[in-house]
Amino acid sequence: MIDITRTYRTRCGYPVRFYATDGNPNYPIHGACCIEGKWYSSTWSLEGEAYLGSSSKFDLIEVKPRIQREVWCCVYEDHEEIGYAAVEIARNIKGSNCLAIVKLPIDCEHGEGLEDGN
Repeated sequence: MIDITRTYRTRCGYPVRFYATDGNPNYPIHGACCIEGKWYSSTWSLEGEAYLGSSSKFDLIEVKPRIQREVWCCVYEDHEEIGYAAVEIARNIKGSNCLAIVKLPIDCEHGEGLEDGN
């Protein structure tokens, strides 16, 4: 069910804003989506389905917060890399068989890669 206190976009990525939630019983959510800088009015069901009859690129998808940070990864020849939040920690823990310490920028949506439920 759509919660207008949260942020949404269309399935194809257009930003959305809401005007009302008490419209037509089948499509009570009224608002607009921004396409190439222009706002176009639209209506959606309480489940976020666009007024187009079937699954559509204009259906609503909740925008999850982005996670942005960097981690430092110790790279070893014979085994898995190990990541640390700060370069100082990586340097102190690296060990003599560390080949490199690499900065990895993280920029992803909350829940990304967890689609299998784990």
